[in-house]
Amino acid sequence: MLDFVKEMHQCVEDDRHAGVGGKRLEQPHSRRVNFYIAGLKSNEEFKIEAHEIDKTSLNVPDLDRNLYLLNSFSHLQGIQFDHIAGPVNLILGVHYTHLHAEEETRRGDAFQPVTKKTKLGSYVIGVNEESGTPEVYSIHLVQIIDLEKFYEFETLGVQAPNRQCSTLRLSPDDKRAIEPMEKLCKLENNRYIICLPWKRDKTLLPNNRSLVESRLQSLEKSLSKNEEKAKMYDDVIIQYQANTWAIPLSEEDLKVERKPVYYLPHHGVYRPDKKSAPV
Repeated sequence: MLDFVKEMHQCVEDDRHAGVGGKRLEQPHSRRVNFYIAGLKSNEEFKIEAHEIDKTSLNVPDLDRNLYLLNSFSHLQGIQFDHIAGPVNLILGVHYTHLHAEEETRRGDAFQPVTKKTKLGSYVIGVNEESGTPEVYSIHLVQIIDLEKFYEFETLGVQAPNRQCSTLRLSPDDKRAIEPMEKLCKLENNRYIICLPWKRDKTLLPNNRSLVESRLQSLEKSLSKNEEKAKMYDDVIIQYQANTWAIPLSEEDLKVERKPVYYLPHHGVYRPDKKSAPV
């Protein structure tokens, strides 16, 4: 990297890989060197410890053609940029943040270049508007899209074939489900309305009263051991009644000899993290 370091303190190390400029370089042998650097217009020197590599993949671009552009900004006038184009000879990493620290910053309007002064000199950052010429392309394309192909793709594997289903292959449950659909299906306000195939045979509902009573006893036993949960559960039931989501049964409702009855057991789901609905 620097030839003059040969007369200074040197140490040969095995540093086979180095990432420089976004590329991975192989370096079988690397020397660790110590030297001093200073700004071109400063007498203050700084000790640097670095590793030597053959080359870097970075280059300093030519700034001569952009000096006129930089001097056109009022906040950059009077600043002399000691700039030399060519390969990068020294890279200062994060270990030398004190040399990257900004002592003075000059900025203009939005999107204008900014210059920053450090212990080693001044540098400028910004967009190089002359680096490229914008190109505008106009593309005119007319393409006919067959919407039927989209429909065929969306219904692939789920669309029923266009043929009549044999009624001989339908089970009794299928026939009971299709019958109300065929009778009650109607078109209303550009929408088809069809009933759900509920089972209407009340004998299919099992008598689950004993099971529900057993669960109710278990629930009461559990709530008796936790007064806080019992109160939360009681408040929810009271709120249900106030909103008419649940109503108490009357004496007439309890006469269920001639009615199909099915009991729905319930229990609380407690979520203390939910302030609005903890249960």
